Amino acid sequence: MPKQIQGAIALALGLVGLALSTLVFCVLMGLGALREAPASALAISALTLVTLPVLGLGMLAKPRVLSTAVASMLWPIFFLMALPMYFPGQRAPALSTGMAAIGSLGGEEGSLSGGALGSTIAELFGPEWLAGRPPAPQGATSNSQLPTAGCQR
Repeated sequence: MPKQIQGAIALALGLVGLALSTLVFCVLMGLGALREAPASALAISALTLVTLPVLGLGMLAKPRVLSTAVASMLWPIFFLMALPMYFPGQRAPALSTGMAAIGSLGGEEGSLSGGALGSTIAELFGPEWLAGRPPAPQGATSNSQLPTAGCQR
């Protein structure tokens, strides 16, 4: 494949991946904000959880530019699909809260617009078909138990 075509494909995939990665960043920021975590720690950890897997996956194949562009699309898609298993019912509020937090850099109007955009985007995801169920309250017993692999309790 000619380098120019390969570069154009990598650019197109990378731009789509950037948009998807931004959604993941906002979801992670929203999940942390809903739990009242410090903003600086949220930003650093969200950026790390978005970029390091993409860079690592991108190193697995050659040409690196194209494989990184593909990884920048695949990682966010799989992340957003799997999120409801770990945080059932929280993808939409997290995305809305994260987009509002990022939008707050533009003032109150930016925060409101970001939150509304996050809600609209979350509706596009549809139902959380891989959703787990929320954890039982502390002290409550659960019907299901994890396998103990021979460990004594």
